[in-house]
Amino acid sequence: KSRDRAHGLIALINDLLDLSRVDRKRSLKAMGPINIVELLQETVDFYKNRAESKSLAVNFSTDDDLPFIRGNKEDLSRLFANLVSNAIKYTPENGHVDISVQKSNSHLFVNVADSGIGIPAESLTHIFDEFFRAKNAMDKKITGTGLGLSIARKIAKDHQGDIEVESQENVGSTFRVTLPIIAGN
Repeated sequence: KSRDRAHGLIALINDLLDLSRVDRKRSLKAMGPINIVELLQETVDFYKNRAESKSLAVNFSTDDDLPFIRGNKEDLSRLFANLVSNAIKYTPENGHVDISVQKSNSHLFVNVADSGIGIPAESLTHIFDEFFRAKNAMDKKITGTGLGLSIARKIAKDHQGDIEVESQENVGSTFRVTLPIIAGN
């Protein structure tokens, strides 16, 4: 019990540190061309063991010849790590997590979909609020600080993008990150 509390406090401290890093002035952050496929593959590889321990199928697909985006690699890694780790955390055993990237003329769309517990309809408008946790996650005693999605949205906005969610309780969730493509790419 005290070990669980200690882990919870460590998670909170780490999320608060992430929040302060994200809140640093954007002009102070190193921005450069990012290969989104490489970044996502690193994220998928990092969480592979956690997914396998729950017998989850993780599928990763992309459009061909994706252009680069401009961004801060550390922040974008944090954003996608949050979405992928959440998808794994909130998906029961033998479920699936599907990560895909599509392109339009001006944007890349990264979808992280799962067959997890979903988000109750009344919680969807608050899911990106700091410290908010959906009731079904707390009822199932799934740990979290309620800061991860707030941090993810701030990172997306810092990159002139956005993040949206579609979810149905007991069916799953899909988070869609939209990021602009570098002009002339």
